[in-house]
Amino acid sequence: MSAAKKVKTSHAAANGGGVHANGGISGMGAVDADRYSYLASNDAVRKITTETRAQLLKMAEGKLSKENSAICLAGGKSGQWDFYDNDTTWTFFRQEPYFRYLFGVNEPDLFGFICLSSGLSVLFIPKIPEEVWRVTGVPPTLEEYRQTYGLGQVHYLEDMNKVLQDLGLKKLFVMKGTNTDSGIETVTRPEFEGG
Repeated sequence: MSAAKKVKTSHAAANGGGVHANGGISGMGAVDADRYSYLASNDAVRKITTETRAQLLKMAEGKLSKENSAICLAGGKSGQWDFYDNDTTWTFFRQEPYFRYLFGVNEPDLFGFICLSSGLSVLFIPKIPEEVWRVTGVPPTLEEYRQTYGLGQVHYLEDMNKVLQDLGLKKLFVMKGTNTDSGIETVTRPEFEGG
């Protein structure tokens, strides 16, 4: 590995996290960064999240009723950035780890559903108003989300109640409890109108 790449990777690690254009993942040593650079690939993310959802379905088998039911998860919310922060007043958004692990998406204000009978994964995203695109950039299309993360369906949040009715879901299993590592009560329980 070139000395320049080692410096870039080390500099990236010191400045905030994430997968970087140089192929490194911050927080890793310069040597380890190349070992994990496959995580920057959409194909790898799609494969990992698809496999993870399949493992969850297998673990839920026999424990949760399948008929007309789904696991319902809420990702981190844009108003909770300080919850994930340390000694600063603002930082880049970091998705709830369990949500990122299952759906791969690192954006706020999302809902994800995994239908227990079919394994269908459904992601709901906020519609970004065109007037903020100048600041945020043009958001991915629904199809781009679906393809990138290997999801069955992607819809806007405003369509959630209709889509859930169309899927015939009668029972939603949500995560609620105390984190065994931190002792903190679940913060991101799904809450939405009609839910």
